[in-house]
Formats: sequence, C-alpha cells, structure tokens
Amino acid sequence: MQERFQRVQKIIASTGLCSRRNAEIMIKQGRVKINGKTARLGDKASDIDKITIDNKPLRKRQDYVYIALYKPKGVLCTTYDEKKRRTVIDLIKNKVRQRVYPVGRLDFDSEGLVILTNDGEFANNLIHPRYEKEKEYIVVLDKPITEKGINLINNGVRWDKRIVRAKAKAVNAEKTIIKIIVFEGRKHIIKNIFRKLHYKVKDLKRTRIGNISLGNLKPAEFIFFKKEGEDGRKDN
Repeated sequence: MQERFQRVQKIIASTGLCSRRNAEIMIKQGRVKINGKTARLGDKASDIDKITIDNKPLRKRQDYVYIALYKPKGVLCTTYDEKKRRTVIDLIKNKVRQRVYPVGRLDFDSEGLVILTNDGEFANNLIHPRYEKEKEYIVVLDKPITEKGINLINNGVRWDKRIVRAKAKAVNAEKTIIKIIVFEGRKHIIKNIFRKLHYKVKDLKRTRIGNISLGNLKPAEFIFFKKEGEDGRKDN
C-alpha cells in the first residue's frame, strides 16, 4: 500500500489541535519534529511517521464539531486570557466536550457571529484570504454617510498599501446604519475602512461568515451546525 504524504501543518490542523496558520507558526518556532528531526515549512509526512509537538506525540483526530456563537461585547475572542477576562470558551464551558478554538477574531468591543471548531482545515478555508469568504457586518456610524462615501467603499478603499474590496449600502433613512461585506479578516479592517473616510464606528455586529449566519441567536447563545452550514440544535 502506497503511503500518503501531506504537509505537516495540514496534518496538525486535521487533528483539531489548531488552525493550519498556527501550525505553521509552531513549525517556524522549531516546536515540531518528524521522527525526531525538527520540521521545516514545506516538509511532508505520512501516517506512519511520528510527529511530535514540544516533544509530545501528536494526538489522533478528534470528532469534529462546528459551533456558531453570538459573541457579546466585552468578551474576548480567544481561548485564554492572562487577565482572567471572559472569553468565548467560557460561554460554551461544560456544554461542549471537544476542545475547540475560535476561527479568526472579533474585537472585544464588537459583537456578533464567531465560529468555533476543532477542524483546522475548515478553519483555514474560512479565514484564508485566497478563499475570499464573505464576512457581513452591520455598522453604526457617528454621522450619516454620503453617497460618495458608499461609492468609495464599493470601488475599493486603499488601506495598508492595498485595495480593500468591499460592498456597502445604507440600511436606514438617516444613512447612519450600514451593511458592509468584506472578503478578508484583517484586524480592525471595518473600523479602518470607515476611519479612512473620516467616519467613526460607534457599534459593530458581524452577522454572517460565508453561508453561516447569526440567525435568531441572542448574545451568548450558540448552535451546533453541520459543515455545510446547516443549523443543528440550539443551547441557551
């Protein structure tokens, strides 16, 4: 039987330990070994190879789980906080037996949809820029946006030496509430788009990532869903 070789970061992500991006970071840090030899980015391994992280054997793949959570304001989008502030993991504690982690980020003072999973490949497909997954937000501005401002967003805003692709439209008569869709997930990207046009974001809610939507969830509620984005059961 022919051995199947895959890149090490993909193998690590497939176990649900972390995302492929975080696996790449661990490889760069020299924490990953293949058969006792320190791995490098680009190295491949097969099922019979021994992979260790920090000299501990890589665990086998867990049962995958996919969670859509409504993150309230004042909750960190991380698995642990040294200052003991509340995290998204605290919201699902004792309700999910698998070890999961948040996909991407959502600011401490923002609210809305956060995906949690232990499927590294799924996470990578959601957040990697090459896949251009739509991320939809409802934004409240400090003043009405002009048609010129909306057109500038839709034509692409130059930020951080790049053109940010986005689609925006006003959803109230006063033009202070905007629905905006972006195709990447860089830090503070929404706030920076509007700051570039001299608007301040007073409130921000993420309502959709790809085909996964916030739906009727209330703050701190979550649902399990199938990989294709179909809703599962709901936990309050």
